[in-house]
Amino acid sequence: MRLVFRFRSLPAAVAACLFVPAAAAVSFGHGVEYQLTFDPVGGKIQTRQIVSTDTRPVTLTALTRIYVMPFEVADGTTPPLHPAAQAAWYSKPDITEYPSGNGLCYQWDATSPTGGQLAGTNWSWKDSSSLPNLAGTVFTYRFTDRVLKWDGSQFTAAAAGATQLQAFRGDATTVPTVLVTTASGSSLAYSAVSAVTQSTNPHSNAGFRLLGDGTSFAPSAAGVGTDGIYLQGMQVTTTATTAGGLAVGASDPAYMVFYKDTSFADAYAVAAAFATSQSIPLNQIQSVPEPTTLALVGSGTIVAAAAGLRRWMRHRIISQS
Repeated sequence: MRLVFRFRSLPAAVAACLFVPAAAAVSFGHGVEYQLTFDPVGGKIQTRQIVSTDTRPVTLTALTRIYVMPFEVADGTTPPLHPAAQAAWYSKPDITEYPSGNGLCYQWDATSPTGGQLAGTNWSWKDSSSLPNLAGTVFTYRFTDRVLKWDGSQFTAAAAGATQLQAFRGDATTVPTVLVTTASGSSLAYSAVSAVTQSTNPHSNAGFRLLGDGTSFAPSAAGVGTDGIYLQGMQVTTTATTAGGLAVGASDPAYMVFYKDTSFADAYAVAAAFATSQSIPLNQIQSVPEPTTLALVGSGTIVAAAAGLRRWMRHRIISQS
């Protein structure tokens, strides 16, 4: 038996309950990161929603494992893009001046300038007797595979062809110098967490851009043949240990679903089908659409959509047996 997804055949009723016109634009400022927390029961990192460190979130966001966002082309010179931006197709979870994003935000206590922790994060900043202290530790993106592309039924390397994804880190004001091409086992590591700033500036920026021909990030190297929907799997790791000396485990696999010159509706439908195949709840998908795209509705509709998708998937499985 082979499980086949064909998102264009999603029932209209299911598709309709997934999307509504956006009431307002989603906007993030400089510092667009995955909110990370520590799960003391599982002894591992948890990935949550993309947050803006401009506004310093003071509450925990929902557990999240799939992130849907567009690729957007930057020519490197045209405002409002940052002057340091090199011409390329970038991941674009934010819609402000910065052309890329998806760093890491190991959460803090916004009410305590000298340390502490945000309630519920289970990270410790200063001399904890039971939880990991992050000073001097390193966080890393570990990529579980090369970038894959949707071929109409599944994500494959064959559909992606030579296209690769380049991950980089920096401060969004200078041309990046720390680069890695995503592939199985490759990693993008950050500098060690500072003991001085870990409770006031606990985030590190990163970004992603397409290498359309596998080697060049120039927009001309990512022509019409590279349009479509992409998947990049990754885990977040750290060198942090608990007070008892146990290693903090890597996060569960998380996935970035990028779309280039195709609709958000199609990209989200693919992400929802993929989530179902991985037994990931639909409420663990975060979409960060452009202002003119469609937005997800409330959790009640998500539950209804999930039920509809499950019924649809069971029907597809039976019909493909």
